[in-house]
Amino acid sequence: MKNLNEKTQALDTIVPEYESGSKLVKWLFHKRLKWATQQVQKKGNTKIVSVLDAGCGNAIWIKQLSQLEYKKLYGIDF
Repeated sequence: MKNLNEKTQALDTIVPEYESGSKLVKWLFHKRLKWATQQVQKKGNTKIVSVLDAGCGNAIWIKQLSQLEYKKLYGIDF
Protein backbone atom coordinates (compact mmCIF):
# COMPACT_ATOMS: atom_id res chain seq x y z
CA MET A 1 0.00 0.00 0.00
CA LYS A 2 1.28 3.45 -0.90
CA ASN A 3 2.06 5.91 1.85
CA LEU A 4 0.41 9.35 1.98
CA ASN A 5 3.32 11.15 0.30
CA GLU A 6 3.30 8.75 -2.66
CA LYS A 7 -0.46 9.18 -3.06
CA THR A 8 -0.13 12.96 -2.84
CA GLN A 9 2.60 12.98 -5.48
CA ALA A 10 0.48 10.83 -7.77
CA LEU A 11 -2.50 13.13 -7.35
CA ASP A 12 -0.33 16.19 -8.05
CA THR A 13 0.27 14.85 -11.55
CA ILE A 14 -3.44 14.25 -12.10
CA VAL A 15 -4.79 17.45 -10.55
CA PRO A 16 -2.19 20.14 -11.21
CA GLU A 17 -4.63 23.07 -11.16
CA TYR A 18 -3.31 24.49 -7.89
CA GLU A 19 0.11 24.88 -9.48
CA SER A 20 -1.09 25.44 -13.04
CA GLY A 21 1.03 27.36 -15.53
CA SER A 22 -2.11 29.35 -16.35
CA LYS A 23 -2.32 32.37 -14.08
CA LEU A 24 -6.11 32.43 -14.40
CA VAL A 25 -6.56 28.76 -13.46
CA LYS A 26 -4.13 29.06 -10.56
CA TRP A 27 -5.83 32.25 -9.31
CA LEU A 28 -9.28 30.67 -9.55
CA PHE A 29 -8.33 27.57 -7.55
CA HIS A 30 -6.53 29.54 -4.84
CA LYS A 31 -9.41 32.04 -4.64
CA ARG A 32 -11.80 29.11 -4.08
CA LEU A 33 -9.61 27.77 -1.26
CA LYS A 34 -9.43 31.20 0.35
CA TRP A 35 -13.22 31.57 0.22
CA ALA A 36 -13.80 28.11 1.69
CA THR A 37 -11.31 28.81 4.49
CA GLN A 38 -13.08 32.08 5.32
CA GLN A 39 -16.39 30.23 5.56
CA VAL A 40 -14.91 27.75 8.03
CA GLN A 41 -13.30 30.54 10.07
CA LYS A 42 -16.71 32.19 10.47
CA LYS A 43 -17.84 29.09 12.38
CA GLY A 44 -15.50 29.80 15.27
CA ASN A 45 -13.33 27.71 17.55
CA THR A 46 -10.68 25.68 15.71
CA LYS A 47 -10.92 22.83 18.21
CA ILE A 48 -14.65 22.13 17.82
CA VAL A 49 -15.35 22.83 14.14
CA SER A 50 -15.44 19.68 11.98
CA VAL A 51 -14.59 19.91 8.29
CA LEU A 52 -15.21 17.32 5.59
CA ASP A 53 -13.51 17.97 2.27
CA ALA A 54 -15.34 15.67 -0.15
CA GLY A 55 -13.29 15.31 -3.32
CA CYS A 56 -10.16 16.49 -1.53
CA GLY A 57 -7.69 15.42 -4.23
CA ASN A 58 -4.23 15.92 -2.77
CA ALA A 59 -5.69 17.39 0.44
CA ILE A 60 -4.24 20.86 -0.07
CA TRP A 61 -7.17 22.48 1.75
CA ILE A 62 -6.97 20.05 4.68
CA LYS A 63 -3.25 20.85 4.98
CA GLN A 64 -3.99 24.58 5.03
CA LEU A 65 -6.62 24.19 7.72
CA SER A 66 -4.31 22.05 9.85
CA GLN A 67 -1.76 24.88 9.77
CA LEU A 68 -4.50 27.11 11.20
CA GLU A 69 -4.79 24.61 14.08
CA TYR A 70 -8.09 23.02 13.07
CA LYS A 71 -8.24 19.54 14.59
CA LYS A 72 -11.34 17.75 13.22
CA LEU A 73 -10.43 17.53 9.55
CA TYR A 74 -11.58 14.79 7.21
CA GLY A 75 -11.00 14.30 3.51
CA ILE A 76 -12.26 11.73 1.06
CA ASP A 77 -11.61 11.23 -2.62
CA PHE A 78 -12.12 8.34 -5.01
